[in-house]
Amino acid sequence: MKKPLIQRMLGKELSLPQQVWSRLNLAWAVFFILCGLANIYIAFWLPQNIWVNFKVFGLTALTLVFTLLSGIYIYRHMPQDDHH
Repeated sequence: MKKPLIQRMLGKELSLPQQVWSRLNLAWAVFFILCGLANIYIAFWLPQNIWVNFKVFGLTALTLVFTLLSGIYIYRHMPQDDHH
């Protein structure tokens, strides 16, 4: 079976159980799908200025928050000797 995409990107830097890699990969896939669906909804149903603000500020903030939450999840599942 192929490694999850996120494991291929970060696997050399982090040692995590396979289940954690799979969950992270799924979480990021769902995150991007939901962001895409929200973007389509806002683009077609709300005024353009709201869509622009959502794209510039909303998606940036959502991505930052999701990245931080992913970092916390990764940290909690790292082997104890890898915590710095």
